[in-house]
Amino acid sequence: MEISGEVELISDKTITGGPVTIEGEFYAGEHTLSLGGDLIIEADAVFNKGTSNLVFNGPSTQTITLPPPNPHPVRFANITVGNPEGVSINQDIQVRNTLSMQSGNIFNEGKTITVGESVENVGNVIHNGGSIHGELRRWIPSTVTSEINNDFFTLERSRDAMDSEIIGFVEGAGNSSQTLHYEFVDYDPLPGISYYRLKQTDFDGSYEYSQWVAVEVNDLKGRLEALAISQPKGLMLRIFTPTGHPLQVQLADIYGRIVHSQELSPGSPGQIETFVPMPQSARSVLLYRITDGLDFATGKVVR
Repeated sequence: MEISGEVELISDKTITGGPVTIEGEFYAGEHTLSLGGDLIIEADAVFNKGTSNLVFNGPSTQTITLPPPNPHPVRFANITVGNPEGVSINQDIQVRNTLSMQSGNIFNEGKTITVGESVENVGNVIHNGGSIHGELRRWIPSTVTSEINNDFFTLERSRDAMDSEIIGFVEGAGNSSQTLHYEFVDYDPLPGISYYRLKQTDFDGSYEYSQWVAVEVNDLKGRLEALAISQPKGLMLRIFTPTGHPLQVQLADIYGRIVHSQELSPGSPGQIETFVPMPQSARSVLLYRITDGLDFATGKVVR
């Protein structure tokens, strides 16, 4: 389905097929657009976010194909992921209000999802299932729109919003009469749910804290994983691929000699299994290596 010219939603809309390509001006207003297929937004298209909700609930992995930031990424009001197979995104995006993970994962490796648009509107992330396989940026709420004697900010992280640790500092502007934006990236986040807050310190040593912001990180599902299980007639390989890219599988003996090699084409992110027939011989150790060209998983198994 191609949308060209100027189109405006006047009620909620469900499109089961796909892909949906937006080439013109699309105004969603306050309505919900539910998609069962892929979404493509062309470089010259206009996607008016309004206060709409964009829902992805297709039967297989869906793809959001966007133009590069120019200069800002494509912005959405609300996004709901209700597809158990997940959604793949090729560019940075911003979700102004709520990103709701109902089921399935978002695959945005190397790209950033920013939730919220300012310290006054920090947005919301709802986790009922699934995880984000890429970078997630959150605003930390603050009522500071000007600065007087601001020395520096301290970023704190906590498991329980009680006991905290310092993970970084950002120098303040001293005195300013306008709103300034500061940024800090946690490159080693804690798995699971953790909390972040800011401590703002003045030159005289006085300070105040922001509210806590919760972030959920799954640090395992974003990597290629593999497990080899020895069976009487061979090996069962269970592989989790976060990309769905073609896989190269190799088995070697302890001397590095390749005893088995094959290619797999998963087609979509998720878990796959493959059985490698192998005669039972004397007790031996096999080494396995699996790669998708971006990442690799290795291990050993006793036969």
